[in-house]
Amino acid sequence: RMRAFMERERAFGADMSHELRTALAVILSATEVLLDDNKLSDKQKARVQRIERAARDMAELGTALLLIAREDHAQPGGGCQVAAVIEEAVERQHHVLGSKPVAVDVQTDPALVIAADCGLVDILVSNLVRNAFSYTDAGSVTVHQDSRSLVISDTGRGIPGDAIDQAFLRHFRDISSSGAGIGLSLVKRICDRYGWLVRLESGEQQGTTVTVVFVR
Repeated sequence: RMRAFMERERAFGADMSHELRTALAVILSATEVLLDDNKLSDKQKARVQRIERAARDMAELGTALLLIAREDHAQPGGGCQVAAVIEEAVERQHHVLGSKPVAVDVQTDPALVIAADCGLVDILVSNLVRNAFSYTDAGSVTVHQDSRSLVISDTGRGIPGDAIDQAFLRHFRDISSSGAGIGLSLVKRICDRYGWLVRLESGEQQGTTVTVVFVR
C-alpha cells in the first residue's frame, strides 16, 4: 500500500507539472503577442507585462521545486559559474525597482565555479535579489560575490528582531510582506541540499544582509 501511495504521489506530481507548464506556455505566448500590439495603451501594456512576469515567476518556482525533489541533483556532474548567474538575475529582476531611488552595486568574481545545478543557483540568487529590490524603497542594494561567497545587502525595511529566527520557515511573512513567504524557504532548502551556509542579519528599518557561503 505504501509503494502504491508513493507511485500515485509521483504520478500526480508529474501530471500536474506537465499541465501547469502547458498552461504557463499558453499564457506566455499570449502575452508575447499582446505586447507586440501597438494599439495597446501604456496602462494596458503595463498590465500585460505584470501577467507575463507572474507567469514567468510561477514557471521558475515550479522548476525549482521539481529540481529540489529530484535526488539526482544532489550530486551534480557539471559546474556553474556563479558570476554569470548573478549578473543575469540582477538584470532580470531590475524591473522590481521601478522608479525607486535605489542605487545598485554589483561586483562578481568569474573564477568561482561550483558543483551545483545552475537552475537552482539562479532560483537562490533571484529570490534574494528580488527581496532586496522589493523591500528597499530608497538607498542602495549591493550584490558582492567573491571566491567563496555571495553577500546581498540592502538599506530597506528589514525584518523585526523577533522574526529573524522564523525567516527561513515555509510560508513565513512579516507584517510588511506582500508575498507568499516561500522565497527564503526555498533559499534555505537549496543551501541545505548542497551543504552551503546561509546567514541572515537584519533589523527593523535597518536593512538586511544575506550571506551564502559556497566554499568553506
